[in-house]
Amino acid sequence: MVTFRVHPSLQGRIDADDVLQDAWLRAVERIQHFFEVEGESSFLWFRSIVTQTLLDLHRFHLGTQRRSMSRELSMDQGWGLGSTSSCLAFHLSDSGRSPSSNASRAELSKQLDSVLMGMNEVDREVLALRHFESLSNGEVAKLLGMTEQAATTAATAKKNCQASASRRHRPTYPV
Repeated sequence: MVTFRVHPSLQGRIDADDVLQDAWLRAVERIQHFFEVEGESSFLWFRSIVTQTLLDLHRFHLGTQRRSMSRELSMDQGWGLGSTSSCLAFHLSDSGRSPSSNASRAELSKQLDSVLMGMNEVDREVLALRHFESLSNGEVAKLLGMTEQAATTAATAKKNCQASASRRHRPTYPV
């Protein structure tokens, strides 16, 4: 989650292990709150602390002021349409080892990127939460404030996205 959500310009400055260590310290300070809220998932509770820790680090390193709405970065919406879609496209395409399969993967990645750009933001976010953070449909639904059925429907976007790109993907090899 941390690696996927860190701002591209800070990837060399912010280490995922450091973010998690800081989040664990914050969690210890806030543990009483967790016990006061009945039925809260410990995973989602800790995820929210990690998200806040990462947001605070972004504000510190990028110089974003807390109250400046025009400069705030949303953790749940990625870093913009293009960056999230491109990252999803690359990771959702099949991995290969040979040069020809790597070229094929790059072509498929471009096509997936195109399909992902056509999806709505919520479906892309559900896809990222399910694929990169391995959340269940129930956890995604609770996190995004939607029904579990809506999260399940949005999660099928991965299959539809891959199928759509695969239908267009016809690798050509030199003879």
